[in-house]
Amino acid sequence: MRILVIGAGHTGAQVLHQLQKNPALTVMVADPHDRPYAVEQGIIASIDYRESLTPLTLEYLLEKSKPDLVLPDSPGYQALYSEIRNLSQGA
Repeated sequence: MRILVIGAGHTGAQVLHQLQKNPALTVMVADPHDRPYAVEQGIIASIDYRESLTPLTLEYLLEKSKPDLVLPDSPGYQALYSEIRNLSQGA
């Protein structure tokens, strides 16, 4: 399973730490910062996509990463992702 974690701050770092327990998962990380909290703490070595989340960049990230699951690390990201998903489904 391919999982895209959007944001590697404090919450994202906790999510990443838990996901690393399952070696069958392919985990990709998107964050606008060069060294987000998860990198500073050594939870991950680097981020995969250095992008701020907007409707345009989210579409790009989804096309590029082809995730089975998207885990936003903040309510703001969750709301944006839900809005874009609803638009793409014609809701």
